[in-house]
Amino acid sequence: METTNNSITTHSGASERVAPAKPLTGQVYFVRHGESSSNERNIFAGVLDVGLTAFGKLQARRAGLDIQKKGIKFDAVYVSHMRRARQTCEIALDVSQARKSPDIQPQIDHRISERSFGIFAGRNLNLLRLALGYEGFEEMLHSHNEAPPAGERISQVYHRAANFYNERVVPHLERGENVLVVCHQYVLEPLAVYLSNLPPNAYHHLKLPNGKALSSEDLINFRTQESSGFAAQRQKINDQAILWGILFNAIAFLLPRRIVPSSH
Repeated sequence: METTNNSITTHSGASERVAPAKPLTGQVYFVRHGESSSNERNIFAGVLDVGLTAFGKLQARRAGLDIQKKGIKFDAVYVSHMRRARQTCEIALDVSQARKSPDIQPQIDHRISERSFGIFAGRNLNLLRLALGYEGFEEMLHSHNEAPPAGERISQVYHRAANFYNERVVPHLERGENVLVVCHQYVLEPLAVYLSNLPPNAYHHLKLPNGKALSSEDLINFRTQESSGFAAQRQKINDQAILWGILFNAIAFLLPRRIVPSSH
């Protein structure tokens, strides 16, 4: 794999979508990596370089079959430097055979690496929710301008993802070429906001599916649906139900158990 632009610096101009110089006649598809060992264990990975689980590899194959079914061939492929994304990309391309030429190699761009969760990396999501409280957790993790200690804000990821899209993807689309991008949930979610012509403060946590090829239109539509009041309320209820379940289990574990005397 080739490496392009190791810089993840940002500039304020990326907060507004750049009008393309030419019509975008090409297509771009985005794939969130398959299930990783961190997903399986329900912990924040962030900058931790973890690999795919067996199920994650099946999801990567599903992404390849999805691409194959669409009948699209790619002129360029961009991928995060992280192992879980590179594994997904390799499997999906092997299954789909979707490169226009065998000479086309995935190019690594660090601007689409996963968000840094700072000191939360490697920590269990549900235990953090319990420790911080629902509102505190949501504010620190999913507010556009807040971040875990030593971590990255959503607005920062928004800017670097937008820079990547404008500098790497748009020129291909203007030439009528097709692009595949394989990266991470907390990159694709802010990018969906940007592609919707919205600022970072319009961000909502979406829980994008693993191992599914989504066009830019699919990504925008998914963001619109999941950001609706009903979907957001449903997610809040689900998250709070998980917290109560953890709390009740902890209480049950700590309570003294009644010992039933043996009848013998």
